[in-house]
Amino acid sequence: MPNAETEPIAGELHIAYQRGWSTDEPTWAVLTHDEATAAELAAHLGGRVREVPVRAGAVEVLLDRDALKATLCGSTSVVNRSVQRQGPGASRTDHAASAAAARSTVAKFGRRRTCDQMVEARAGVGPRPEVSLRIRIAGADDLGAFRLTSTSWEFVESVRVLAAEASSAGERVTVMLSIHTNRMTTRSGMTVVFVHPRLSALEPLAESIRWSLAA
Repeated sequence: MPNAETEPIAGELHIAYQRGWSTDEPTWAVLTHDEATAAELAAHLGGRVREVPVRAGAVEVLLDRDALKATLCGSTSVVNRSVQRQGPGASRTDHAASAAAARSTVAKFGRRRTCDQMVEARAGVGPRPEVSLRIRIAGADDLGAFRLTSTSWEFVESVRVLAAEASSAGERVTVMLSIHTNRMTTRSGMTVVFVHPRLSALEPLAESIRWSLAA
C-alpha cells in the first residue's frame, strides 16, 4: 500500500444533501476529479455518482450514510490552520504542533482556551481554527487517502485532543466520523439546520480520553 503521508489526495470528504436542499437528511460524500475513483468508491461503499456543475471536471459520490469508519495514518494526518478573516478574503496559517505541544496546550488551557477563541473570532478580532484530516476510508482502503476539512469548533477541539494522544502513541488510529444535525426554529417559524462532522475514537486510544472526543 502506498505511503499515506506522501501520496496525492484522491478526493475531498464532505457533508452533502441528496437533492441539494438543507431539509434533506445529510450524507457523507466525496468530491473527486477522477471518474474511475468515483466509480470504484461507489462500488465499494454504495451510493451514487453525480456531476458537479459548478466544478468543471469534478464528480461527487453520495455515500448514502451518515457514519464512516476511517483510519488516520502518519504524522501528517492532522493539519491545523488559523483562519483570519480580512475583508472579503481570508489568510491561513498552517502549523504542525508536536505531540508534546498539543498535550501541553490541552492540559494548560483546556476548553476555556477554545471559548476565548470563539468570542474573539465572532467579534472579528481573532482567527478561527480550521482542521484537515488525511484518512483512509474503511472498505475502500486501496483507493488512497482522502481529506476532510472542517471549521466546526466542536470538531476542531476533539481533533486537538486526538492529535496529541495519537502522536504520543505513534500508532494508526481508527476513528468513526459521523454527522451531527441540529435543527432550530426561528421566531418567524423558519427551520434552520446546522450540520457538522463528529469524531469518536475507536481502538487503540485509551478509555480515559473518550469523553473529550465525543463532546
